[in-house]
Amino acid sequence: MAQPTKFEFDLREVAINLIRSSDIREGKWQLGVSFNFTAANLGPELAETRPAAIAQVSKLSLTRQPEGGPDLPYVVDAAEVHSEPSTARPRRSSSTKKQKS
Repeated sequence: MAQPTKFEFDLREVAINLIRSSDIREGKWQLGVSFNFTAANLGPELAETRPAAIAQVSKLSLTRQPEGGPDLPYVVDAAEVHSEPSTARPRRSSSTKKQKS
């Protein structure tokens, strides 16, 4: 049987797992992504070089949702995360790479 080579998580799954691993037990939390931006001259060949923008993911964060804040799909209630049975884990997509015989 082939071993998974890739796991994908949606934003809500990442938030749930960060809440669990941080042992956060109350409040509504949302996942945040911090970026670094820069510019460069890029192109496949020197004659095709053009100004370009580069975005780099620098960190992930959990931000506590204020009372009355919008109920976005990736806002997670920590109390609900910890009230789920320990066997309940978010579903994740996995990809497998076929091995040559």
